[in-house]
Amino acid sequence: MQKPKQPLVSIFATRSPHRLNHIGITVAGLVSIEKPIIRVRGLDTLTGAPALDMKPCDYYDTVKSPRVTWWFKDRWSEWKCKWSYEKVAPRFGPCVEDNT
Repeated sequence: MQKPKQPLVSIFATRSPHRLNHIGITVAGLVSIEKPIIRVRGLDTLTGAPALDMKPCDYYDTVKSPRVTWWFKDRWSEWKCKWSYEKVAPRFGPCVEDNT
């Protein structure tokens, strides 16, 4: 499965598909802490990727109205067809179900 071609955007953009390094930034929800395990939901990462740093977000830092870049919106319907869940899911780590 090849990644679809994407437009060139700034390499320092958080969601740039052409990053200089593999360090990403994401907001995730805290599910539980059972030392040494921290369980989160909504983490944008692949299996085995290390968490380099975690910081709490206060009310002013929370994502109230998330937005995505124009090229992602333009290509999302195309990607939904090409990237089935069955092909993509094995690349991601185990999910923690939130039963609340």
